[in-house]
Amino acid sequence: MVNDKSIGHKIDELELISIFDEFASKIIDGELDQDVTDYLHEAVKKIASGKPINISKGDFTNLLTDFASLLCFDDQNGGYKFEFEDISSKGLTTIIHN
Repeated sequence: MVNDKSIGHKIDELELISIFDEFASKIIDGELDQDVTDYLHEAVKKIASGKPINISKGDFTNLLTDFASLLCFDDQNGGYKFEFEDISSKGLTTIIHN
C-alpha cells in the first residue's frame, strides 16, 4: 500500500517570521522597503502553515527556498530546528497530514 499523504509541520507564524528576519539580516546588506518586507512575511506565513506551497520564481526565490531548506523537522514528536551561522532556534510544531 502506498502512503500518498505527506506530513506537514505548522509553526507559529510570528515565531517563524522572527527567525526569518534574523536570517535575512545576515544575508541582505541594508534595509528592505516595507512592501518587500510584507511580501516576504506573507511567504513565510505560507511556509509556517505546514501545507505544501509553491514559491514562484522572482527576486527573492533563493532567499525563501534557502530559508525553508534550513528547517529540520521531527516527524515523530513534532518540532523543528533551524541553524544558520550564529542563529539557532528550535520549537514545537503541530503535525498535519496533507
